[in-house]
Amino acid sequence: MAVSASGAARAPARATLAGLAARVWTPRVVVPLVFALSAAWFAWQASHVSSYIWLIDEMLYVKQAHGYSELAGLMPHVHGEPYGVPNVLYPLLMAPLYALLSSPDAFEAAHILNGLLWTSALFPVYLLVRRLGASWQWALLAGILTIWVPWSVATLVVMTEAATYAVFPWAILAITIAVAEPRPRNHVLAVAAILLAVAARTQMVFLFGVLVLAAIAFEVSVPDGVRLRERLRRRWSLIAILGGGALLLGAVAVLGGKPLGGYELTASLERFPGGLWGSAVQHAAHVFVGLAVIPPIMFFAWLYSVAAEPRGPLERSFALVAAITLVLIFYQAAFFAQLIAAGMQERYVSYAVPILVVGAVLLAADRLRGTPRLSLLASGLLVAGVIAGAPFDAGEAAGAFDRVANGGAALGEVFMKDIPELTRSIPGRDLRTNEGL
Repeated sequence: MAVSASGAARAPARATLAGLAARVWTPRVVVPLVFALSAAWFAWQASHVSSYIWLIDEMLYVKQAHGYSELAGLMPHVHGEPYGVPNVLYPLLMAPLYALLSSPDAFEAAHILNGLLWTSALFPVYLLVRRLGASWQWALLAGILTIWVPWSVATLVVMTEAATYAVFPWAILAITIAVAEPRPRNHVLAVAAILLAVAARTQMVFLFGVLVLAAIAFEVSVPDGVRLRERLRRRWSLIAILGGGALLLGAVAVLGGKPLGGYELTASLERFPGGLWGSAVQHAAHVFVGLAVIPPIMFFAWLYSVAAEPRGPLERSFALVAAITLVLIFYQAAFFAQLIAAGMQERYVSYAVPILVVGAVLLAADRLRGTPRLSLLASGLLVAGVIAGAPFDAGEAAGAFDRVANGGAALGEVFMKDIPELTRSIPGRDLRTNEGL
């Protein structure tokens, strides 16, 4: 059978295009490209901000950056005087900008930096999903879903949220590996990652509790016949590091120091104030809605499936780390909302996003097991119950300050307008926002 010259020419052309696509569609090309495009968008949006939104708080971090640019000391300084909140990472990152640029240019550059920092959360999430066995395409999807969320409005303010959002997934990755693979190097890296997160925002001190509780739960939940003495032996480096750190903090406190800085007052407040549970449910509901409801349902279904079926040590470790972290995140946000912030503050719980996204993606990527229908149903009822328990009031995002602090609530305003229209065909009465959701 004869082949025309034009047909022969088209075949090599198609083969060349297919080969080019195969060379381009690789993680080494696609992942950096997605990061670059996303970072460019967030940085461009943030660079348009021309004034402070949270004037006093933002100005304090700018003054701290000036202090570091003038080599005023290791701890934050404002006008030469020590400032009590030891969130040192963000002003340290801004210090070169204020040392080299004029104040207006440094202000714009700081917002561009926010976009880069926020987008960089893609990388630890990508690495975590890859370590947990999913393909690079699923891992990239998890990274994209982590950064393209309503709480990216944090890039619009000169505050610690963007830097903390960038380092938090690194801490979760390091803790997960340290719990599953107990060895000195992993323990050191986990503690170092937690210290970096605490340097970004003192709130992250709860991650030490996550590390300890997850390690204990992991050892207790693995019936491998290893005696307690042997279990403690393989955790000796973690015990030594945390024990030494506790002694050091105790010595600082005895000498009159304040390891928590301006947050020291929280140590003397009531641990379970009135309204704590309702506030935690409200924060969780806004995170679920801000993530479009489906990923949280998939996360809890994945969590149920891990508890019900044997899994590898790394996946069991992440399940424990994820569950403990979520409980502590929502507790901490509710605690602050009831006793300090005087209202909902989603910026304290936006760090739940990468955890929920990773679990959801792991469920979707698992082709070895059937669809967990009962787990999905139970998870849907759980998420629906949480959403039903939240008010979704219009005043939750009334001004610019509240819109940045509560990105999910700002998105909720859209639902408040659309829910009556979407539920008009349901007989009886118009549904409120939480009922419609």
